[in-house]
Amino acid sequence: MEFESERPLASAEAKRRPNWRREEIEVLAEACLERQDVVRGRLSNNLTVNQKNDNWREIADSVNAIGMMDRHPAECKIKWTNYTSELRKKERHNATEARRTGGGQPSVIQFSDIESQVIEGYIPPEIIYGVTEGVEITGTSTADASGVAILEPVIVAGPGPGPRQASPLRKRARKSTEKIEDMMN
Repeated sequence: MEFESERPLASAEAKRRPNWRREEIEVLAEACLERQDVVRGRLSNNLTVNQKNDNWREIADSVNAIGMMDRHPAECKIKWTNYTSELRKKERHNATEARRTGGGQPSVIQFSDIESQVIEGYIPPEIIYGVTEGVEITGTSTADASGVAILEPVIVAGPGPGPRQASPLRKRARKSTEKIEDMMN
């Protein structure tokens, strides 16, 4: 774990930390949304472990500034991961309920303002709804006279994986496939 020195000791007398309060979660969400390029970013020459750790310390400081509980950077990181996972599950549930057939009212989960902001601003829709259209292209490679590889694409399938598509989406996917076929001919 990156924040080893800041981790609470796990011993027999260590007590369970209190649950996160709504105010703490809201501050955590706002801080993570402001820094999502670092929070979500992969390590590279432009983004180092130290930079990520510094950002998580700043996020923990902003959560601690409201004075509810002293939260460590590692706790904030774990809570953010769990929180976004929970929101994905709730939104996936709503998407499933919207596609259901039959009578009665769908059991849709209502979101708070901050939850809606996280879903719209942080979680890509493909993670929740799946890829609704796409074309899978594979090809064979041959070399021309100069030895440069040339990819000869072959369309394998039409619409990509994802939830069942309504007919307007299928028509758009078909048009996209036709456009690609026209470009190749």
